Amino acid sequence: MDSYVRNSSHFPPANDDWEKLDDRELVVAMAVYISLLSVSGFVGNILVIVSVAISPRLRTTSYAFIVNLSVADLAVNVLSIPLVVRSFLEYGWPHDPLWCRWVCYLFLMGIGVSLFTLTAVAASRYCLVAYPRRIYNRCCGMKAAGLIVANNWFLSLLLALIHHWGNFDGIRYIPSVRFCFLDAFDGVSYWYVSVAVVCIVCFILIPLLYCMTFRTLYVSQRRLHAARRRNAFARHRRQILHPAEIKLTKMLAVIFLILLFCWTPIWVTHFVDTSPHFQRLGVMLVLTNSSVNPFVYAWLNEHFKRAFKRILLCRRRHRARVKPLIL
Repeated sequence: MDSYVRNSSHFPPANDDWEKLDDRELVVAMAVYISLLSVSGFVGNILVIVSVAISPRLRTTSYAFIVNLSVADLAVNVLSIPLVVRSFLEYGWPHDPLWCRWVCYLFLMGIGVSLFTLTAVAASRYCLVAYPRRIYNRCCGMKAAGLIVANNWFLSLLLALIHHWGNFDGIRYIPSVRFCFLDAFDGVSYWYVSVAVVCIVCFILIPLLYCMTFRTLYVSQRRLHAARRRNAFARHRRQILHPAEIKLTKMLAVIFLILLFCWTPIWVTHFVDTSPHFQRLGVMLVLTNSSVNPFVYAWLNEHFKRAFKRILLCRRRHRARVKPLIL
């Protein structure tokens, strides 16, 4: 087995120059950083899930998608990041091609669920602003949201199984980033994941949905202003969206922009010959994305901010019943 591993294209030779070129202090600093990411992401995503469970105002379809996004980020923080830490500290780990493949699959499945969930969020936001409420409740109600969430996980697992059963190569240990990832030189495997998931979803579908959503909001606001000038406010009341809906839409758009910012460098490295330091920066940003979302929620959403404070300070809920905000 040792001779197979040493001669496998998945791993660098034992005397590979990367091991000599690595700055031990830099590697340890990066391992400490992503360890802190794992802890902060674990705590933050748990806070998000508990906040939705205890807060009536957060028990809505839109926040159900946010919970699913937090579960996917939590999976990355609990399952993938500890493996990345070990890979940083132990050069050439994992020492088995099959295990290397599934380490990459665990990471990509968590990212895939996040992308599919953000796509569902963008589609639900557009449905909310462009169609009547009854159509939104039918297509994006709680039952529909549950089916969409289950489909996101199933689809991510299916893509991994197709890649595995199809005997695609292209996953190997990359010395410059010290982790198992897609090989840019394997065109079939790389483009299967990149085009089928990342390029279409990140750079085409989700931006298109958000552009259509904000264009619809802009048109609605212009109609409202025109109706006020004509003293016909009552006839155009249905064109007005609740301010909380607009704020939530903007927050979800910011979440997508952060994901796009964090993922762009790692995909640029597959098209442009970059330095190892830039490649590692891309890996750091990708791992950071799974931990930063809960803090963005607390920054841009008052309901999450209050729920976080209540949980961390162990405050009791107010006796007065709070009506849920239906979005």
